[in-house]
Amino acid sequence: MVAQINRSEKTPEVSALPEIISLAQGAVHLFLAPRHYYAEVLASAVRTAGQGFEVLVVQLFQSSRQGVVNLCQRLTWLRCVSDRYLDKPDTVLKEAEVSAMGALWQTIEQAVRSGAYRLVVIEGVDLALHHGIVTETQVLQLLGDRPLNMDIVLTAESLPASILEIADQVTKRRS
Repeated sequence: MVAQINRSEKTPEVSALPEIISLAQGAVHLFLAPRHYYAEVLASAVRTAGQGFEVLVVQLFQSSRQGVVNLCQRLTWLRCVSDRYLDKPDTVLKEAEVSAMGALWQTIEQAVRSGAYRLVVIEGVDLALHHGIVTETQVLQLLGDRPLNMDIVLTAESLPASILEIADQVTKRRS
């Protein structure tokens, strides 16, 4: 027996599939946990990249000498360039570090506006707020201005109520 395709029936073009997929509704996810408990978030980012979507992971307070790491295809990982650990609330930031983090935030804003990413993960938003790198208004504006098909994940130990209110999902993990 031989299977045949009836050419008279209209079938969707394969090239139309990415357009259909890109119309999926994105969400704002908040992952609240003690520092260094974000393995699930990074695993999700790698999975999303593995599915063929562009992913941006930004760790504002995790320092690196490299700055940009391409962990795998379609996943861009950005970190602040510094020779010391910055992820403690009582760390006194140097002017160059504040400037570097401000530039990272501008990169995040540009990336979100561009719509080039399906998933954007921003780690350390609470510390960015604490140190005055960004304001609550800037975070709310970023979340409000995101393309509808983009997921944004914010990781933090805690966040202001105004940010919690607009989230589609809030995960609170205890140590």
